Amino acid sequence: MNMIILAESVGANAPWITNKANFVPGAFGGLVLELLYLQIYKQRANQKSVKALLSSPLYWLCVSGMCMASGIVALFMHPDSSPGTTGLTTQLFMTGIAARTIVRELVSIGKPKAKLTLGDPEKVSLQDIFS
Repeated sequence: MNMIILAESVGANAPWITNKANFVPGAFGGLVLELLYLQIYKQRANQKSVKALLSSPLYWLCVSGMCMASGIVALFMHPDSSPGTTGLTTQLFMTGIAARTIVRELVSIGKPKAKLTLGDPEKVSLQDIFS
């Protein structure tokens, strides 16, 4: 019983929960950027590397996770915005794009001059996905 009261009080004090519609444009922004990067991978890597990337469960897990994270970041970045606000959809979309870019930069922090390659064509790493 106490858990239900706690959950209701947290929900009442967290305005981002009430604006669940803000999640969709943010997640869509992340998805669009992932699709753009997929085209970049296809142009810059050999066919074998791209095939290994597309068949890798790690790649699809990261893409799904980044789309979800982009939507969640959009919720946290615009907690008091109500749907229908002028320009809000564009802001949420751009926030979704920014979330993926921030994660990519954090992953590549160890190699400041890393080339955009897909490494071993048989093995996919996080750095390959976020490069």
